[in-house]
Amino acid sequence: MKELNSQEMEMVSAAGLISNLTGSVFKLFGGVIDAGTSLFGLKTDAQSVGAKMGTGVGHIVEFDFVKGFTEIACGIYGAIELSIDAVNQIKAKQSA
Repeated sequence: MKELNSQEMEMVSAAGLISNLTGSVFKLFGGVIDAGTSLFGLKTDAQSVGAKMGTGVGHIVEFDFVKGFTEIACGIYGAIELSIDAVNQIKAKQSA
């Protein structure tokens, strides 16, 4: 009997299914945030931040802790950048 390599194992075990699902759900929440901030004239990209964080949560649920924590850390960094950018947009509007 043939021993499966890691790529073949992922294909038959549906690995990544949960992380794909949670990434999509968090991306949807990011879209809601983007819609809310656009009401105030701000341009944000919370969808990509949400997708990163959601994918990370999914990886942790799938017991892939390294990928999970990496994605969540990237998502947190993206959220911080997003917040700084939003504050800068507000300051620019106030000074104009």
